[in-house]
Amino acid sequence: MKEIKFRPYRESDLPLLHQMDCSCFPPGIAYSLEELGAFIRHPGAFTLVAEIRGEMIGFIVAHREKEHLGHIVTLDIPAEWRRRQIGTLLMNKAEEWLKRNSCRMVYLEAAVDNHPAIRFYEKHGYQSRQRLEGYYSDGTTALILAKTL
Repeated sequence: MKEIKFRPYRESDLPLLHQMDCSCFPPGIAYSLEELGAFIRHPGAFTLVAEIRGEMIGFIVAHREKEHLGHIVTLDIPAEWRRRQIGTLLMNKAEEWLKRNSCRMVYLEAAVDNHPAIRFYEKHGYQSRQRLEGYYSDGTTALILAKTL
């Protein structure tokens, strides 16, 4: 999709990104406005927005954490934009940023019942490493998936 543009996050994006997060994830898994803002403003954060003709169609938030470790905090693509390579493009850009920032490994969490997301991450080289019982505020268990960069 040639018309996709990627740009850095702007503070004015936060309400729309939060709305998108709430449309992508159920209550208890979606972030509150305050949580999402804190993740985006975290030192060592990378937030990239995907747009087509000025319409936001997805975003990713990643962190450079401890030495050589990256974390994909969230990857949000509204249902109507899925299966068009937007998630792959955002993931690739975040992983490239993490590599440039000395990360050798990246991890993320996914709800155990979010089978499409788990398949997506596995397709991109992530492997399940651990279960976190009751990880989400609604009590849902998460899987930690990780990948060597």
